[in-house]
Amino acid sequence: MTPEFECRNCGVCCSQIPLIVAGDIHVIIKHVGCDPEDFIEFYEPDDFDEGTAPDDQWLEMDGGRRMIGMKRRNETCVFRRDGRCSIYVHRPLMCALHPYCPRDETEEEPEFNLHCHHGCKGITKGPLSPEAFKDLQKSHDVFSRREWDFDDIVKRWNRKGRKNRSEEAFLKFIGVKVRERESATR
Repeated sequence: MTPEFECRNCGVCCSQIPLIVAGDIHVIIKHVGCDPEDFIEFYEPDDFDEGTAPDDQWLEMDGGRRMIGMKRRNETCVFRRDGRCSIYVHRPLMCALHPYCPRDETEEEPEFNLHCHHGCKGITKGPLSPEAFKDLQKSHDVFSRREWDFDDIVKRWNRKGRKNRSEEAFLKFIGVKVRERESATR
């Protein structure tokens, strides 16, 4: 049975690089009202421990392979303020699912394992209530659809023949309005 997890707001998970997909970016822009440059970072392979970044989400960019994630400030997510997530209701779905990971999607009765980062202060409190489990399953279903959609976006982006592979070009490719940069001559 999937255990209930009680977060203690220790911030260990927020210190990891939270990966995001196009759907998360659109939700944050729409509901939080900030520019993508304020919260998006394009990370290099060296920024990850071996095997922690999904192989199918590497973007082929002008300067090499990149993975898109939340920007960090002082070794934590830019949206972590005063010990809490300042965009909690509109946080990326990967964050909303944390620390749950589906065990095996082919099982008749779906179950989720807990996957806490080393040093996490959260605790387990017995089995997850049926209502909480339904909410978790619903979030996972939305997350899966967003991730599959993003995998398709990445495949289209990485096709040969694309000339401009800048970060700005990728954001435009996924339909994100990018703030016009001030001219250096002004």
